Amino acid sequence: MTEHVYDGKSIDEVGIKTLLMGSEMSFSSIAFFIGMPVFLYFRSLKNQCRGHIGYLTDEILILNNEELNKGYRGQDISSSKEYYIDIIKYKHIRKLVLNKYYETLDIYGDMRLIVYSDYENDVIDYIKKYQNKKTTINLYYENSEDFIKTLEEKTGIKVQVIDEVDERYTRVD
Repeated sequence: MTEHVYDGKSIDEVGIKTLLMGSEMSFSSIAFFIGMPVFLYFRSLKNQCRGHIGYLTDEILILNNEELNKGYRGQDISSSKEYYIDIIKYKHIRKLVLNKYYETLDIYGDMRLIVYSDYENDVIDYIKKYQNKKTTINLYYENSEDFIKTLEEKTGIKVQVIDEVDERYTRVD
């Protein structure tokens, strides 16, 4: 019997490689057609959601006589030494919006952001001032009601309350 040869290889070797290449192509195609709709779905959710999708870690919330400090680490695990602090003087707060649906408090006004590249060693990357900016505080802290009442007293501003999904409060009036 004559053995068929292709490029110096037996027909069995050529067949196995062709089968493996076909399997890889099939797997890649299936992964693409399943993965792409899932990716697009989550991308569309991110674009439709109010605010951002992300988690903050190592959060602090400090109130003193003159200002509110909100400190946090971002969701980027690769820069674990980085730390952010929003500093908002009470006299620069223009608007407070409590959203009971999302359980958040949006604070609008002029603020500073301090970004530490290495918080433990007090290495500041930069400081930036913002005009008419919004920062959001998630109300999972204990005594959130006392915190809101204290902010009302310190700023002299009445908190606007929303109890539903409402996208109107995305800018400072």
